[in-house]
Amino acid sequence: MHIFDPNSPLRTNWQNADDVAFAAWESAGHEHREKYRDSGQSPARSKWLERERLGILTDALADGEFIALGISPDDNSLDIREIPQNLFLSAELEIDAVNSAIGGLGREFRDVRICRAPPANPLEASKANSSGRPTLIMIAKVAWDALKSANPNFLNVPKSTQNIEIQEMAATMFPAQFPGKCRIGESTIRRHRRTHPDLFT
Repeated sequence: MHIFDPNSPLRTNWQNADDVAFAAWESAGHEHREKYRDSGQSPARSKWLERERLGILTDALADGEFIALGISPDDNSLDIREIPQNLFLSAELEIDAVNSAIGGLGREFRDVRICRAPPANPLEASKANSSGRPTLIMIAKVAWDALKSANPNFLNVPKSTQNIEIQEMAATMFPAQFPGKCRIGESTIRRHRRTHPDLFT
């Protein structure tokens, strides 16, 4: 998958990037692709796996691991635009993988293509965090700690309820990051909890 080059025009990056369906396929990983290949006799399972890989892609876009570029139908100039990261945190998000279109928060983009974000420069990442743009895992951790402090019984609450409370607490604590109906995706929270269990104890 193409790695976004900040020194090249958006159109050049867009031309080198992949459509939504292929990006979802690539991001899902080898194990998922094997499951999908084996699901040919079960249309229902194939459909479920298609939704799963779109969820994986959405998580990567929300985390800033991937960058989405597209054209706004309302823009007569047909300029390529970077799709705002917070759109992928919205409950209104709609992704049409077949037509490579993305919509939400009152905006629409067509001819969408996806590329990987460039590797983070540690110094730049530090500056971004200090300027009020923390990573989603850091936001989830801050919300987790706040919920634990406010409710001594929080660790005994079912995980699904914990995740919903993390979503709401994060939106309360970081309103600039989560305007309107934007929230950290529950699948993103589950993934961070699974891969970093030491942070959520």
